[in-house]
Amino acid sequence: GDQRRPKPVSAEEANLRRIRQYIITNDGMPEHITHLVDVLREQIPTPVGPKIVETILDCAEEMPLETPTFATVVGLLNVDSHKFVGELVDTALARFQSNLKMADPLDRQKARLMLRFISLLVGVNTLEASSVLAVLSDLVQAATRAAETATEGWQPAADFLMYCVLACLPWAGEALFERDSEGLTSLLTNMEGYLAKRTRGIDPLHHIIDPKVGAQGEDRMEEEEDYEEDFIEELWGRVSVLHEGASWT
Repeated sequence: GDQRRPKPVSAEEANLRRIRQYIITNDGMPEHITHLVDVLREQIPTPVGPKIVETILDCAEEMPLETPTFATVVGLLNVDSHKFVGELVDTALARFQSNLKMADPLDRQKARLMLRFISLLVGVNTLEASSVLAVLSDLVQAATRAAETATEGWQPAADFLMYCVLACLPWAGEALFERDSEGLTSLLTNMEGYLAKRTRGIDPLHHIIDPKVGAQGEDRMEEEEDYEEDFIEELWGRVSVLHEGASWT
């Protein structure tokens, strides 16, 4: 029979793949970041420009440990590519909000990682601390409202909102503290209020985010009586130590 031939790749698609390769292989060295920014600046006015937004955000979700590098790239682009960076920020927020509403845990983890990326844009002079603190505060308020309403089964979803916020702070806390220490303190006070309303203990939802559980999730759930550590409280404890000692660095 006829052999299927691979679909030819358009010049635009080939260019986009090349750009993605530049992004994902960047090692964070200053000279390599500068080179990547130069490559992106050249491409922003071309037809692939809008797709570069999606590519950077895909990388932020897929390569979370490199998030500071991606944020630095965006901060450097913001010097003279304001429109592009504005579109990127708007798209990042829309992605975050969309994935947060999804039932699939993988989508929700993407939301958490996108929030981390957004929060790091404060430290590269792309977003105001007050804007990011407003997003984080909205999540804390939503979790607190759920606790106060106390509809059956409210805590896993509310805890996840709190986890999203807590997981940002070790990465972005230093910049938030330097630029709006009062706003950060207010956020943490509201978080403490939520923690006082929730029931301490391990919920099965936390097994998707607890590295200690690993592949033995089912076995671990059967041993919960011996597993006293509350994941949210543990994270809160670490963040509190950083804040009280003003040692975000």
